[in-house]
Formats: sequence, structure tokens, C-alpha cells
Amino acid sequence: MLTYLRPAGNVRSRLVSLLWLALLLFVCQSAFASHYRYGSISWQPVASDPSGKTIQFKVSVAYRTSYGYNNPVVLGGTIQEVDFYFGDGASVRPNFVVTSINSSEDWFFGEVTLTHTYANAGNVTAYYSSCCRIGQLQNNANENYRMNTLVNVGTTNRSPVATTIPILNIPTGQAAATAIVPASDPDGDVLTYSLATSTELGVPLSQPSGLSINPTTGQLTFNTIGKANNNLYSTVIKISDGKTATFVDLIIRISGAVTNPPMFVYTNNATPANGSTITTMVGMPVSFSVTAIDSDPDALTLNAAGLPGGSTTTPALQTTGNPVSTVFSWTPMSTGTSVLVFTATDPTGSQVSTSVTIQVTTQMANQPPVYNGLLTNQTAIEGAPFSYAMPTGTFTDPDGDALTYSATGLPSGLSLSGTTISGTPSSASGSPFVVTITATDPGMLSAM
Repeated sequence: MLTYLRPAGNVRSRLVSLLWLALLLFVCQSAFASHYRYGSISWQPVASDPSGKTIQFKVSVAYRTSYGYNNPVVLGGTIQEVDFYFGDGASVRPNFVVTSINSSEDWFFGEVTLTHTYANAGNVTAYYSSCCRIGQLQNNANENYRMNTLVNVGTTNRSPVATTIPILNIPTGQAAATAIVPASDPDGDVLTYSLATSTELGVPLSQPSGLSINPTTGQLTFNTIGKANNNLYSTVIKISDGKTATFVDLIIRISGAVTNPPMFVYTNNATPANGSTITTMVGMPVSFSVTAIDSDPDALTLNAAGLPGGSTTTPALQTTGNPVSTVFSWTPMSTGTSVLVFTATDPTGSQVSTSVTIQVTTQMANQPPVYNGLLTNQTAIEGAPFSYAMPTGTFTDPDGDALTYSATGLPSGLSLSGTTISGTPSSASGSPFVVTITATDPGMLSAM
């Protein structure tokens, strides 16, 4: 064994070099870790567990695409990035399914559905947390991030659901530039919007100066006068139903002044109405188109956030053109609520968005047929042929179900076939006759 003795000065130099190396590694790791863009958590009790203790979570995130992950970032691929804590001591590192990629802005949007059964009823806080926010932010730069939600275990309550694009463009030079935070409550509860606080999230958080939100409508208002183009601001929005809350963590980017902004086309079913809701059932396909145009000869970029796993867009998003369009298709395999946000952005950064909510149920509640009051009194002559066809629309069914018809009180010789009473009355005895016609749907609900 050989032993080498070094002068003290060399030892000190080596220690200094090691310290510099350690600092360099820390800086590099911090730089690579600064890739968080967006986050949100929603949840609902699983219907098959009557105790309400089995909860299904939907966790949404957006990160920098060019960061080195365990797998390549491709549509439909999976990425592991952060641990999720259920609040009762259990945790998991989930595989987020990549549902959207924005190559020009270097982010991807991913979602995962997690199911967890709690031992006891009561409120628990589920969350994920890590480091770091990006260093280019005007506020909260390089800070830790945390998304949480209060889970009402053992109840029938379902949390609000909300989605925004991870990086929301708002134009510069406006005293009251606006944008909407789309949200929906599966239970129909009234929602209240607010800017989240560091106390509510448990990590340092400062909201941008000049930013406010309408507590009823969810409309963001931002004073962007004096804010430089391409400046980035971090904000977290709280959406509460009075029992729990969903938080949405996003980035606002200051874009150029708006001249002729893009617009979505809503006529002729080119795009679902902004803020509309589509209700469907498990296993029932959903499909609709989305189209945007620009009066300038600019090529628009069409993209989306909140696309559910297993859905497709044709052509695949993101895509460009003017006009630009895609067709969304999805066959849901489980119940739940999804808020989809589509954006159209021109080369100057001018951006418009539109949203649609899809609510998936196990089975839509059957509604009874409706009698619309179109039947009128009729006169028939004994021994003479008679025919009376019910007017179109006499009975309608809200679900579009096929109806069957029956009649009571008809005089001898007359009968009902389909929607027509016909025959030859054989006797006038008992006249006038009170005839009752009943329409029945396949679920045996009826109207008369």
C-alpha cells in the first residue's frame, strides 16, 4: 500500500475544486429541474363502493418536453415525474399519459387516473409537491410547487373540475386584459373563484401584481400596462364548491398587442359552443370538430389541454393552418367529467380559447314521454268506416326513444294501430266515448 503526502495548500485547492464541482452540479440539477408548467387535481367517489371511501383521482400536469424523462415524450406515451400522496400515508409514483404536446412552446400535457380506498371516512388532503418552478418567472421563480385537494371521504360530493392551457397568452398594454378559467361541477354546485394563497397550498406563493378574478364567473383580469412582451407570471386559481376546492396552477405569458385576433367558428357545428356541456354514457362514442380562422393571412396553431386519455384528434394536435381544424373522437370507458380547452394562436402570440365539458355517466336517467296536447274530439258514424291519425308530435320523448301506443275506451269496431285509430263502429250505445291514448317508452315510462 502506497501513501502519498500532499502539501496543505494542494489539499485546500482540491477541496475548493470539489466545492466548485458540487456547486456546479447543484446549479445544473436546478436548471434541469426547472420544468414545471401546470397542475390540477380533481376527484370523485367510485359508484361501486356505497361507503364512498373509494376515490378516483384525475391528476393533470404539464412539464417541459425537452427535459430528460424515463421515456420519450410522445402522444399516448407515459412519463413518470412526481409522487402523489393520498393523505393517509399511502403514495404512488404514477405514469402520466401524454395527451397534448406543444413543440413550439416546449411543453406536454399529461393526465393519470388513480383509484384509492381509504380506511375511514372524513376529510383528508391529497397532494403532489416537488421542485421547481421555472427560473424565468417574474414571480415565484425557482420556488417549490404543490397541488392539493381536500377529499371528502365517505360522502357523495365530487370535486370541481377545471382546465386551462398551461401557458396562457394575455396581450400587453391593456388596463383590463381578460381570460376565462373554464370549470364545471359534476354535482351542479355553485362555484366560487379566487386567487390561491401560500397558506392554502403550503408553499411560497405570490400572485402577480394587477391580477384579479371574478368570484362568480372565473374571469381573470390583468393590468398588463408596462409589462414587457414575453414576460412570464405564475398564478394559481382556486375553484370551490363550498365543501372542497380544485386548484389550477398555470403560467401567464405577456404577448404582443392584439390587432386582428383569431376566432373560433361556431356556425354549422364547426365548433361546440364555448362553455357547452356534452353528456354521454360509458361506451358511447363522442365526436365533434373544432375550427378556427384569422382575418390576417397568418397560419394559426391549434392545440388543446385536458384531452382525456384514449381520445384522438384528426389531424393530431398541434396542427397549423388558416382556417385550421381538427376532429375530436373519444369512447369513454369510465364515468367522470373532463373540461377540454382548445386554443388558436397566431404568430404574434395573439390567442383565443374555447372550452367544452364532457360528462360521462353509467346510464343516462330515463325521462318520460310528453303529451303535447294535439288530440281533438272526433265524430264517427255507426256502420261507416272511420280513420283518425294522431297529429305528428302528439307525443314526444326527451331521450329520443321509440314509443309504443295503446288506447282504452274505444267503441266496438275501432282499434289503434301505431298512431292511427280506424275501423267501423258497430254500435253507438254508450256514446260519447271517452278514449284514453297512452304513449310508453322502452323504460316503461308513459304519458297520456
